[in-house]
Amino acid sequence: MRVTVCGLVRRGWWCELTARTEAVDGRVARVRAGRAGTPEGALVWIRASVRTLVYGFGAIEGARAQAWLEYGQWEAVMRLKSGEAYDFGARLGGTSLSWSARPALFVPLLADCAASVRLEAAESGPSEP
Repeated sequence: MRVTVCGLVRRGWWCELTARTEAVDGRVARVRAGRAGTPEGALVWIRASVRTLVYGFGAIEGARAQAWLEYGQWEAVMRLKSGEAYDFGARLGGTSLSWSARPALFVPLLADCAASVRLEAAESGPSEP
């Protein structure tokens, strides 16, 4: 459920895939990020990304990721629905991958606000003199 706070700020979930590799001094890089409007949407975002890489994992990590794809999402969606952050990690060679989702507040860009105001004005019809 998308909740609007003060008319402009929207609650949602911020999703990230980050990678840490020993090959580059253990630095962390954000590989991909996005927002979701619902806990279920955040979980779909994570699952799609894990599914993309699962066959590149080794046997043990691949089996663990497959088990999470089949059963682990229930814990994830319950935690996200209760307002907690969620993180799933795996290793791909010498790189540690981390998929995460956390509650966030999103403030629309000025262009989004202007479009919304124009739409509301158009829906209310011409103003009376």
